[in-house]
Amino acid sequence: MRRALLVAVLAGCGAQVAPAEVDASGPSAPDANLPPGATARTIALRTTITGHRLSASGASDATAIRATAVAVSSAELFTLVDLDGGDLVDGDAVQLATHDGAQWTAVGGGGSALTVGPIADDTQTFHLHRIAGPGSIASGDAIAFGARDGVHYVSAIDGGGGAVTVDAPHAREWEMFEVTLDATVTPPPSGAKAKVLAFLAAQRGQHVLAGQHDKYNGDPQGATNQVAAITGKVPALYSADFGFGAEMVDNRATMIAAIKDQWAKGAVVQLMYHTCVPTRDEYCGWDDIGGANPAHLDDASWNQLVTDGTALNQAWKARLDTLAGFLADLKAAGVAPLFRPLHEMNQGVFWWGGRGGPNGTRKLFQITHDYLVNVKGLDNIIWVWDVQDFGSLATDVNDYNPGAAYYDIAALDIYDGGYSAAKYAAMKQVAGTGLIAVGECATVPTPAELDAQPDWSFFMLWPDFIDQNQGGLQTTYAAPRVLTRDELPGW
Repeated sequence: MRRALLVAVLAGCGAQVAPAEVDASGPSAPDANLPPGATARTIALRTTITGHRLSASGASDATAIRATAVAVSSAELFTLVDLDGGDLVDGDAVQLATHDGAQWTAVGGGGSALTVGPIADDTQTFHLHRIAGPGSIASGDAIAFGARDGVHYVSAIDGGGGAVTVDAPHAREWEMFEVTLDATVTPPPSGAKAKVLAFLAAQRGQHVLAGQHDKYNGDPQGATNQVAAITGKVPALYSADFGFGAEMVDNRATMIAAIKDQWAKGAVVQLMYHTCVPTRDEYCGWDDIGGANPAHLDDASWNQLVTDGTALNQAWKARLDTLAGFLADLKAAGVAPLFRPLHEMNQGVFWWGGRGGPNGTRKLFQITHDYLVNVKGLDNIIWVWDVQDFGSLATDVNDYNPGAAYYDIAALDIYDGGYSAAKYAAMKQVAGTGLIAVGECATVPTPAELDAQPDWSFFMLWPDFIDQNQGGLQTTYAAPRVLTRDELPGW
């Protein structure tokens, strides 16, 4: 019976089902290509660990489906046919076709490779599992696909970045995929974003941008001007903060004007977001975030925060709505800012940090990214994922990593023991061919340290340490490897 349905769904009257034939508003209405009771939707899938998109190569071999893509093109869209019809729910029998109509196939019914090809038999039927338990499946839910043999699951090797198989005897992290229902192709990044990233990539191994953070929105270029007075050069990277408390929150428009000014003068610009715990308003003090008595969420509240639709989740998105207004203003002005939210994710002092695992801090980073990009349409943001240089760095870069699809630059805050080769190697390893940077530092790197670690895209001095770095600033800013604002091409 299911094989007959499969033939009808994929072949119809000699035609294949492609994403364009699926009603993007939801389950399809009955038509010539669907037997009575069956429904079809266009979906996209990504791993819950690394955020890599499942992608169809179009080849009929064991690596035809790979978890390697970072954006959604036609190759990352799949037609999911719900053979049971009705709402998509836990336990449904489903079949999946690539953008060009080739069918997912579990070789031998499970326990081996996942291939794609023409209609064959019911090895192309899978059982859908909702990780959270029985119920309807919505966009953003984590799901797993069980093979016909009832024993094996579709699995992304290493949680993403390689081949997809059907040989896992359980549904754990490698077998969990976040589903997007009624998915569409991801638009290309804005021209300004692409230009900045291309410039940074071209400098890798050759030059590093000197950066400076400005701490106060009421005087948004004070630290930058101080460094310029010491070195005779304006930093190439200008950084500011949406911030917390009256001084920062009430002067955000002033800060955004400074971002635009620095961008117009040729700087790369960055925004951070120190933020109060979302159980209260944004007018907290430093002691409430990282000082004497920082606030924290208990486990139940954290789980609510990262669960779509709950009160705390909505409160977080309301804050993002406010930020989105400023970011949209920058987009309209042609500005592509670096954005480094939830920085020092492995830092347990901050309420957002210190929570490893798939539902920890990295999940909140993923939610933040997806809301601003997919809901608010902010394709001008250059995403920076950031950790601190604790002794646990070698494992932290995996435990707190939201996935390569979620960031453009991997950054390390260097405070503990300086610019060691081990820290540099850890960031190089996790970034692969991607960009790395010194997110912030208490001591500027020396020219010799930059020669030994040439792939940093930028370093950024925290403003509390300007005075103690005066000599180092002069030496480092004068180094041939270091770029200042006057040496950038403009955007």
